[in-house]
Amino acid sequence: MTKFLSVCTFFAALLFFSFQETTALIRISVGIAAGIVSALIFWCIVNSWDSGDGDSRDDELIDEDGSYDEGHRHGQEQNAT
Repeated sequence: MTKFLSVCTFFAALLFFSFQETTALIRISVGIAAGIVSALIFWCIVNSWDSGDGDSRDDELIDEDGSYDEGHRHGQEQNAT
């Protein structure tokens, strides 16, 4: 979490630096770029967020004893013997 806050703080400081004593064209360009980057960051966070409902594909690959089932990973069914 601290790395995320560090990146956000750096991004904010860079924006403050870019908006000080610059022309309107630079401010508009930086503002649009910052908006696009912010939207992409938000999109990545939303898409990678683990809801914790246990309905992910990785949960299907883990056996009841906690071991990883390689057979399902490659689309192979294990034979019941």
